[in-house]
Amino acid sequence: MSYSTDPLSYGIDTQHGVAHVVLAGALTFASLCELDERMRSDPRFRPQLASYIDCRVLTEIPSTGEIRKLALDRLLERAQYPLGRIAIDTIRRGDSVTTVGLLGFTTYPYAYDLLDIARSAAVVDSLRHLVDLLVVTFHGGSEGIRALHVPETAESLGREPRGDLRRWARAVIDAGADAVIGHGPHVLRGIEFYRERPIAYSLGNFVTYRGFNLDGPLGVTGVLQLEFAPDRRLRSARLVPMIQRPREGPAPDPDRSALDLVRRLSSEDFGAAAARVTEDGAVFPPP
Repeated sequence: MSYSTDPLSYGIDTQHGVAHVVLAGALTFASLCELDERMRSDPRFRPQLASYIDCRVLTEIPSTGEIRKLALDRLLERAQYPLGRIAIDTIRRGDSVTTVGLLGFTTYPYAYDLLDIARSAAVVDSLRHLVDLLVVTFHGGSEGIRALHVPETAESLGREPRGDLRRWARAVIDAGADAVIGHGPHVLRGIEFYRERPIAYSLGNFVTYRGFNLDGPLGVTGVLQLEFAPDRRLRSARLVPMIQRPREGPAPDPDRSALDLVRRLSSEDFGAAAARVTEDGAVFPPP
């Protein structure tokens, strides 16, 4: 097992890979020995998984007993068999503790492979109960100025398969994803709502300082802001329009071109399931 050198991190070996947990703010402590002891004695934790824990203290940062107990309880409550490497960020705001998982897919077998839809759904399902909020991101789809629309069939780039993105995105939401955020086509694409969850099929280029064509829609981009309620429902969403010029990086776009583009593409591609994008950038689900 390889441990992170980050003093705010610790790792847990499982049968299927490494669960890498990052604790932030007032929850920045890591004692694997303490966690190991609790896991072996707690009936909520599967004893098979506990046997894979390598007990080692990485760091000890003072925190209150109440916070320590809460963090350990949250981990134990979600003890599962993740099907691979995961990243979890624990965020504390006031007395509230929220764990956010970020899981990325692409079209290559050495990564989480979105070409295998059944396996993708299984991976998402295996992580659902480890976190309060699960955001899935992907790199897929065709590329370039002709890739603005999301087809209803599988895409390719030359002879390289790049995924059946509509089927895949809906499958991972069925498996428990709270939002799906795409990139790869190098242009903005429309936003769909499926089971009240947002799917942004591409946020386009962003920090492509040089080496990329930024003419026309290729230079139109944005920042998608999502806020969720405690019950995981989307509370609000906003698309902040940005523009990229060669060797300048992204900047606010006074013409707000991204809003018109995403509004049009969403309507054309997804009809009744399309996101509604207002003039000030607010993004709403369909009525």
